Amino acid sequence: MASFDEHCRDCERIIGDRCENVNRWMDACFKDFGPLHRFARHHWRGVDEAGKLFGDLGRKAAIVHILKDCGQVPKAREWADGQSVDSLGIKPGGKFNGHWDVEEFDRVARGHLNMDIVMQRGQARVGVK
Repeated sequence: MASFDEHCRDCERIIGDRCENVNRWMDACFKDFGPLHRFARHHWRGVDEAGKLFGDLGRKAAIVHILKDCGQVPKAREWADGQSVDSLGIKPGGKFNGHWDVEEFDRVARGHLNMDIVMQRGQARVGVK
């Protein structure tokens, strides 16, 4: 599990801002649920909520944060089905083992951010939110 400072350094390196407020918000439920807190905000619905609360930079920071912790950004329903992701948001049997090589993480995170930009533009064109 990445530390607060590690999440902030990732954001600074990848999107140019530490986004401390977003990283605190992403893990705010830790005090109540411990490592199992991820079910609350570590998914695409949490990314959308971060975007509403913190703007586009917050949305990007949430994506970076979730990727670091879960190896991918699950859908909220994947948490609910109890099989698609484990209790930490990691796909069972997937290649992610909870740890990233820095260069690989940066490449994957930038790819997700670029994909999200394309998806957001597509949704704006068809009027979907």
